[in-house]
Amino acid sequence: MSRHNQSEHLPVSNQRGYIAASRYFFDPYLNLRHITSRGQENLPEGSAPYILAANHRSLLDVPILGQMLLQHDGTQIHFVAKKELWKNPVMARYLDSTDQIKFDRSLTMSQQPEVIEEMNEVLQNNGVLGMFPEHTRREGPELQIKKRGLGMLAVGNYAPIATVGIYGSERLWGRIYVNFGKTIYPGPLGQDNRRRRIVEVEAEYTQALQEAIYGAYDMAGVDCMTFTTESLTQ
Repeated sequence: MSRHNQSEHLPVSNQRGYIAASRYFFDPYLNLRHITSRGQENLPEGSAPYILAANHRSLLDVPILGQMLLQHDGTQIHFVAKKELWKNPVMARYLDSTDQIKFDRSLTMSQQPEVIEEMNEVLQNNGVLGMFPEHTRREGPELQIKKRGLGMLAVGNYAPIATVGIYGSERLWGRIYVNFGKTIYPGPLGQDNRRRRIVEVEAEYTQALQEAIYGAYDMAGVDCMTFTTESLTQ
């Protein structure tokens, strides 16, 4: 499926299974949906690690983003996924063999040190970590982040946060629009500004992600109401 194989990011352990699932299972259906995308030039260049933050509207969001990055430069994403997906034994085998990270949405990050360790390991080995900061599927263009933590993860690993908005994946048929928005970089860090920078990165990526979502809706010709930074944190 991949048009390019130039990525030097950390690959998943079962690369053949990851790519085969995209090519033979997801690709035929997604091709029927006619994915329209823009903004791939906004993704970080090179082999340095980064976090890919997206809105979450459908289970299709995972294969959509996997397809986009495979086509872009061969990158394989290590997603943080809800533990319920492991209930199906076939799906569980695939998720484990491709190094996807199991996350319990009912617990805080501090209550899941093994999840934090796995995420840090991906980033410390130049991987791409795929995350849905809303933690559950929602409807509409409005971003609803209930739990924070991406700022600390980004600053702690000096990893930028790339943002991407998706529209149309929640529908069974019809075109899907993917808009890669601004990438937020941690910037120069010292002991004196580390805590402040975490807070700033959280605010910057939240705003950038909302704008990326609105961009996807704009591509689809859907008008969205004006938003403010204050409304994003409620």
